Amino acid sequence: MPSNASYMMRSIHKAKEIIKKGSAYSIGDGRCVEFWTDHWVPMMNKYVAPREMEENRLVDINKVQNVMPDFRGWNDDILNLLQPPLRSAIKFIHSCISTHDKLVWTPDRKGLFSPKSANHLSV
Repeated sequence: MPSNASYMMRSIHKAKEIIKKGSAYSIGDGRCVEFWTDHWVPMMNKYVAPREMEENRLVDINKVQNVMPDFRGWNDDILNLLQPPLRSAIKFIHSCISTHDKLVWTPDRKGLFSPKSANHLSV
């Protein structure tokens, strides 16, 4: 962010970071979520992107659906190549293949954004 950016642009940039910090994907069919870069794996009271935990990136995995064969759970052959904490966290996730992936607000139990919960993240 340039030092001479307007107040509005600085505010938008700050809001973007808060929203990024508080949002994560709820997995449905796995088609819209990037496996390595999107936050979708619950770890220690927050959601992480697998790249934050895994050094050995498997090149054939792009979307979460790539590790969900026939949408019947997880592909254990692929998950067994991941580090144990990441593997365990992913196996704990129950996808709902009849729905699309959904971006949710994690500070709220219902997954709904509110200015009040965003304010708690900003401090």
